[in-house]
Order: sequence, then structure tokens, then C-alpha cells
Amino acid sequence: EESEDEFVEAYMVAKNNQVLFKTGRVEVSSSLLDGEFPNYQAFMPQKTICTFKINVQEFMDAVKLSNVFAKQEDALKITFQKTLGSDHLILSSRVSEVGEYETELMVDVVTEEEGVEQNFSPRKVLDILGRILTKNVLLDVVVHPRTDHKMLIFREEDNEKFMHLLTPLISA
Repeated sequence: EESEDEFVEAYMVAKNNQVLFKTGRVEVSSSLLDGEFPNYQAFMPQKTICTFKINVQEFMDAVKLSNVFAKQEDALKITFQKTLGSDHLILSSRVSEVGEYETELMVDVVTEEEGVEQNFSPRKVLDILGRILTKNVLLDVVVHPRTDHKMLIFREEDNEKFMHLLTPLISA
């Protein structure tokens, strides 16, 4: 029987860069790996074709609704459409035996070079949006240098440390 007063023993071995935690019947050890963190910037697409600023809650609500009309593995199609006086991000999903869904979100366009249309996993979009702590998300649309597929980079507004790259669903 465990009590709330149970202590956790911690041991550090500086020479081996190891740490050990013990409590009751559980032991957890960890080692600090020596070396340089890989240069992830070398793998990031360099060409941004447009950047949107979108309210996180509105984006999440729209993706959740579109997910009702898609199977888990089916795509959420994201299309950017510029109309007179306003900019829209269109989210749509379609499953022949269930139906289809389409909604428009008003977005602030920060930069724009060309239009956008690509399929993404709604589950992965929701996972990323659920981790964003700011009211708005900056959504960069970038191009893969070899395949020309459009990918999304999610960034928190005013937080340069948060960045998440989402690759598209590609049908064979």
C-alpha cells in the first residue's frame, strides 16, 4: 500500500551523465546523450508561399465538425480562396456513404504568393491545435523542395519556440 508521504530517491552520476529515480517498486533511469542536436533547419522547407493568422478555437471547431463527415484516415482538404474584400480558408471533407461538409473561416493573410489546396489528416491538425497556447495560430504554407507538395507549419503567435511541421496526405 502506497502512502502520499512516500519519498522519491534521486541519484546522479555526473561522470556517466546518468540519473536514477526510485520510489517503492519503481525505478526510472535516464542518460544524457553527448553530442549536438541535429540541425533541424536543414530539413525545413525554405519557401513559404503564404502565411495565415487564424483564431485557434474557431479553427479547432471547424476541423472537429469536418471530421464528423470523414473517416479517421480520410483527408481534410484545406483550400485558400481570395474573394472581393475578404480572405477565406475553406475546410472540406467528403465520404460517399456519409456525406460532405464544407465551411469557411475568415483569416488574416500575412503574406501570400499563390493559392493553396492540399489534403491533411484532421486528427493530426487537431492534435497540433490542441497544443497551441495562444489565441491565434500562424499557419505557414510551405513547399517541399523535391515534391512540390504543400506542407503546413503551425506557429504560436509571439512565440518563436513553438513550431510544428505537418506533411500532407498523399494518395497513391
